Amino acid sequence: MKRGVFADADDGLRNRSRAGSEVNFDITPMIDVTFLLLIFFMVASTMQSTPDVNLPPAKNGTGVNASNATLVMISRPESDSGLPEITIDGRLLTLEEMKDVIAAAVSGGKPKVVIMGDRDITHGTTSEVMRVIAEVDGVQFDVGVRDEES
Repeated sequence: MKRGVFADADDGLRNRSRAGSEVNFDITPMIDVTFLLLIFFMVASTMQSTPDVNLPPAKNGTGVNASNATLVMISRPESDSGLPEITIDGRLLTLEEMKDVIAAAVSGGKPKVVIMGDRDITHGTTSEVMRVIAEVDGVQFDVGVRDEES
């Protein structure tokens, strides 16, 4: 039994189930603000590279007798290839060729290897050469450094 002026009007509240109602949030503005902040910080920040480290020459160390050692020289590339040049006795070698030459020297009675490198050679390059040399059984290697006077 309906009474009053609005007795025939349906206000929409009676037909709605209250148990299944969900609240929906529109997260589009939050995503927009997040991307705007990201762009702001990318534009406002400055990129700083790590400074070049100039390592001092070694002050103390023990010498290695080079007469019974194989000398591996790592030098910066002369061409634009970007790959460092590895030489043994003046021969330009790849890492696999270097491994074979050192294995032959170890089997011939020269188990010591001295690794020398230019100042511009990265630590990663030297580490890769040391890793390949260490794969040869019976090898002992040292890293050569420049004297303080030179």
